Amino acid sequence: MNKALFAFMCCVPAILAAQPPAVALGRRVRIEAVGQKPLTGTLIAQTADSLVIAGARGARAPVTTAALVRIRVSKGRSHSRGALVGLGYGSAILGGAFGALVLGSDMPDMMAIAVAVGGLYGGVLGAGIGALIGREQWTDVSVSPARVRVRLAPRNVPGVGLSVSF
Repeated sequence: MNKALFAFMCCVPAILAAQPPAVALGRRVRIEAVGQKPLTGTLIAQTADSLVIAGARGARAPVTTAALVRIRVSKGRSHSRGALVGLGYGSAILGGAFGALVLGSDMPDMMAIAVAVGGLYGGVLGAGIGALIGREQWTDVSVSPARVRVRLAPRNVPGVGLSVSF
């Protein structure tokens, strides 16, 4: 009995380490792996030790699960978030541009008005463009390997302990 339990506990680390991250095939993913540039594409194949990503041009890129640092799965595009980001960029860019136009003129007291007007126009324009395009949202998927600890019990207690964490 004890030999069978010990043999099982010795095999658990290999079984757990071979589990790939739980991502459905066909999902849009962004992967960071050791020694590779970050990849964004569609997950087209998954085995116990590798993932295959199809990029924008259809090029396939295999990635070993041992080299994975981070996996992010797309939740789709958010047009409201795109509008907010566009509002910020548009306000900053056009507000700064309008302020720069007035900076060298004979009317330095018009600086605040120029920045405000440029920021307003830029914000409206940027929000419209951002709402049309949208912003992709990502969620992280755990890639941390399972950790298994096997310990012998203290001297006065017979047995073996097993600790598994994910």
